[in-house]
Amino acid sequence: GASVTFNGVAATSIVVNGGGTSLTGTTPAGSSGNAPVIITTPTGTTNVPGGYTYAVRLVAAYVANSGSNSVSVVNTTNNKTFTIPVGGSPRSVALNPNGTLAYVTNFGTSTVSVINTASNAVTATVSVGSGAYAVAVNPNGARVYATSFSLNSVSVINTSTNTVTSTVAVGSNPRGVAVSPDGTKVYVTNSGASSVSVINTSTNTVTSTVAVGSNPRGVAVSPDGTKVYVANSGASSVSVINTSTNTVTSTVAVGSSPLGVAVSPDGTKVYVANSGASSVSVINTSTNTVTSTISVGSSPDSVATSPDGSGVYVTNSGASSVSVINTSTNTVTSTISVGSSPEGVTVSAVPSPPLPTASIISPNTGNTAGGTAFTITGTSLTGASVTFNGVAATSIVVNGGGTSLTGTTPAGTAGNAPVIITAFGGTVAVPGGYTYTAVEPTVSFLSPNTGPATGGTAFTLVGTRLTGASVTFNGVAATSIV
Repeated sequence: GASVTFNGVAATSIVVNGGGTSLTGTTPAGSSGNAPVIITTPTGTTNVPGGYTYAVRLVAAYVANSGSNSVSVVNTTNNKTFTIPVGGSPRSVALNPNGTLAYVTNFGTSTVSVINTASNAVTATVSVGSGAYAVAVNPNGARVYATSFSLNSVSVINTSTNTVTSTVAVGSNPRGVAVSPDGTKVYVTNSGASSVSVINTSTNTVTSTVAVGSNPRGVAVSPDGTKVYVANSGASSVSVINTSTNTVTSTVAVGSSPLGVAVSPDGTKVYVANSGASSVSVINTSTNTVTSTISVGSSPDSVATSPDGSGVYVTNSGASSVSVINTSTNTVTSTISVGSSPEGVTVSAVPSPPLPTASIISPNTGNTAGGTAFTITGTSLTGASVTFNGVAATSIVVNGGGTSLTGTTPAGTAGNAPVIITAFGGTVAVPGGYTYTAVEPTVSFLSPNTGPATGGTAFTLVGTRLTGASVTFNGVAATSIV
């Protein structure tokens, strides 16, 4: 008869064994840090020693780079990236609800790569229909839906076995795919038929086909499931579908050749990537009007919102970059370099990566002019940058295992300088830092080297590092120093 709370929130699925000596259950959601765990039984209450620690989770953007056969993982806190090789010409990426697995459609190899987000490594590859294009995961993470551009179908993947359990025929050249919040419907854009297929997920059959604008591409469902937004590339518009009637209730003009579309977490805004205009249109969902247009990189393809709605991430296929938009100001606040021809993007909370470590820098001293080659030994250094007292080092190279980093020191001032490494997993200081030593001037000769005791003789000193010098003769300052 026990109940359990984590920081005051009830755990679920509580089961106690017959002898009352063991209890199992499922934790509720919580915030990072330690949470007190309280057990309450008919006879009283007790604290679990040590409580329970909720791990800090990283909000990351996963980007499918179709031109480099890879996925870039972006740490949205420091904009550092980590690269994962996948199949040929990846087009789309989606994460499961708890952020532990990412699914990537590989158009060139007709497969879906399954990535473990804790290790950022591919753990499975699933063969699907030819021309795998877009991918979506249902709300409980049990099914993945991948469109097959070449076969006019959708492959349904069972995520517990990583096998295709059903193939659903849809319209011509399907591209985009989205799942309703309750998981009962899947919406597929048929670019060759200017339509959207509505799939009933309990029967894996198409129950409705909705005519939309020319060459529909991206598709997104509102958080309450009442509306579907479709980017019509050939019509430079967005169709708004009422999901209760499966009819288009509004058409919103946007920029040229819209491809990607995303809805804000609160459902009040829709963001549309206009490939032909290198811009993002912002639609007010209560009025179905464009309220802002934001310039981004060349040929934007896809768009995704952060979980808290504060940021929008846009892949710029023509610039091999991602634009980050601040949604409170509708301005681009950062541009992140990723792989070649990025297309699909998704943003989610995922398990935190390991923090970088640094054990030693060698050498740990050098002259203030900089230019000294150095090596830092540590772990998880992949993608790192290094600063000496806030000034960036140059020529940074990290070995394949992320355990060794080489570079060149910047110029500095005499004394100890903190050395800070910022890598994909976070920031760390190098123990002991780095000591800059002043470089003394040198003199090769003085001409003339003799003169009358009354002084007044013009002289020349030749040497190095003489800028700002003063000169004394037996402790008495010379004058007219140039």
